[in-house]
Amino acid sequence: MRVFKDVSDTDRGDLAREIFEDMGDTDGDDLAHEVGGDGDHRWRDRPFGGIRADDLAKNVFDDDYPAIEESFRRWVVSGGKSESTARVYVSTLRRSIVKTLKLGHELQPSLFAYATIEDLVQVLPTILVSPEFAGLTKSKRHLFTAALSAYGQFLQAGIPFAEAADRKRGLATPEPIVNTDIDPETEDAIRTVPWEPDGCNFTLFVSQKTAKAIRTVLLERYKNGFRLGSPLETRRLRQFAGELLEEEITLTDEELEPFVRSCGWVFEGKVFVIGEDTRSKIEDLVVGCLAEGANAIFFEEFYAKHGDWLLDAGVASEKLLADILKEIFPELLFSRLYFGKARGHVFDVIEKEIRRVWGDVVLATYDELAERLLYVPRERIRLTLAQKSGTFIWNAIGEYTHVGRINISGGEVAAIRQAVEEGMGTKGYVSMADIPLEGFRENNFELSQTGVYGAVFCICLSDAYERHDKIITRKGEPLDAGYLMNEHCRSLDRCTLKDLFDYEREVTGECHGAVAVQAGYDVMVRTGEDAFVAERFLDFDRGAIDHAIEQFMHGREYLPLRGVTTFVSFPHCGQAWNLFLLESYCRRFSENFRFESQTLNAVNASHAGAILRKHSRLSYHEIMADAVAKAGVAPEEEAVLEFLAQEGYLARRRYGKVADLLVQAKSALG
Repeated sequence: MRVFKDVSDTDRGDLAREIFEDMGDTDGDDLAHEVGGDGDHRWRDRPFGGIRADDLAKNVFDDDYPAIEESFRRWVVSGGKSESTARVYVSTLRRSIVKTLKLGHELQPSLFAYATIEDLVQVLPTILVSPEFAGLTKSKRHLFTAALSAYGQFLQAGIPFAEAADRKRGLATPEPIVNTDIDPETEDAIRTVPWEPDGCNFTLFVSQKTAKAIRTVLLERYKNGFRLGSPLETRRLRQFAGELLEEEITLTDEELEPFVRSCGWVFEGKVFVIGEDTRSKIEDLVVGCLAEGANAIFFEEFYAKHGDWLLDAGVASEKLLADILKEIFPELLFSRLYFGKARGHVFDVIEKEIRRVWGDVVLATYDELAERLLYVPRERIRLTLAQKSGTFIWNAIGEYTHVGRINISGGEVAAIRQAVEEGMGTKGYVSMADIPLEGFRENNFELSQTGVYGAVFCICLSDAYERHDKIITRKGEPLDAGYLMNEHCRSLDRCTLKDLFDYEREVTGECHGAVAVQAGYDVMVRTGEDAFVAERFLDFDRGAIDHAIEQFMHGREYLPLRGVTTFVSFPHCGQAWNLFLLESYCRRFSENFRFESQTLNAVNASHAGAILRKHSRLSYHEIMADAVAKAGVAPEEEAVLEFLAQEGYLARRRYGKVADLLVQAKSALG
């Protein structure tokens, strides 16, 4: 069924030819008669400049494909599409459809051979039901159907016949009247809109005069969008458009909404109408960027750079911008984040773009690259540089180099690999600091030491080795951070806690402190809160020191470390005695005592823990429970935690097993 609205009765017969039939359900002549036309109005017999349409189809178009192509191209452009879209449509109809669908044995090579609407309708089933068409990608099917739809509308308008008639009569080809080209002199031209109320298929016809008024109101008064489904908005639109027309809008509300939808883009329940100047500005910016070599334009960055005027023009979001761009540039590739000529994972696409604009420089910063990549977000450039470590090498904060800008010979690569293999020996690792790199540094003087190490590993070693900051190991072999920390401590005379933490970070890439503190205690001797010295700088008289400790034990099995309150009776050992030194002594050197605490590899600046006889089998949990029981502490969690912290068993008033400890303390009391 078809519906004609806002169209005079005189036009109804002529308009019948402008309707696509539902795959042969209704004959064109019968339809013309059905809607009020008689035999004189049937399009086959309609004269164009004194020449019958049938005669034109037979005598003109068989050898006039280029003329039809050019006429169609101009018609598409005049209808508001871009020149590039028009060219894509022409190319698609000329060869792509028949070639892609392998229909050369059934159809003419060029669909421009079908120069009447009846001819086109005859071949549409062959195209649309072919298995090859069903197997196309969604974007390819969309392109084919869009081109066919445009060509069908072009033929419906009778433009090729009119232009051919004028050529036969020697007249210049007139500019076609098209649906979206609104001009005061073409007020009785017709605009068609698909309309499907209640699941039925209709075609809604609106006069150009009415279409112009509605679109003008939407463009000028609804910059923030026209809300669909709002009776109030619909009444206001009808009022404004009626005032502009100086007559009532005859479309019903049910008919008005699909027409409003056709005027723009639907986003979050609103219709946004974009002016031609805005559309042209967007197109010019994109075309200019692509002409300069860009292969990817990110919606986020395009909108960020032009958001002010885009928002003022009714482009309310990146998503709406993307929809507009898809219509302007159907030939480009679109992903969720970007569009252009590139396709692939976002990191791969940005990597290629960075390499394209890198130039001859050795070093480049985020900001410099962002200036060259106008529509790639700076943060995505930063992430790509960090992610693509095989291509880009970190040199300093915010600054990278490119493997293609590193000066190194094949001989240097071989020498570095040999030095690494020899340096590993039986240890299984080598430090970057031990590799001879003097020549490399001279040839790449712009690089920092970090950049030198990164470039050497990337170019010379990354295929067979793994890097843990400055430590190189064979690929697949586990890195024993504790072993490396111990080896490092054995090479030192003295160090601070910060030194140990820094080396742990250098070896493992992070620092939690436990590995560093454990290595300090295992290999060195702690002499202060922030001081460790090599064992050779101390001389412990173990018998005399253990005897001094015994004086504080009073026959008990354990003693809080803080229970040693003076070191007057302790013999000189080469360093001044304090609780840090006493803890270290009990950990490794005492013959009769050992040290226990809640966390043995903690920094322990508060001296929490206990000295315990070596033969004792008590756990630290049992020591604390026994201490609570013997002190007669109230059996409440808060009181117990307070006692343990004050006496030096805990560093903080916090213990995850305090409930169990209370039970055990009660049991010890009998």
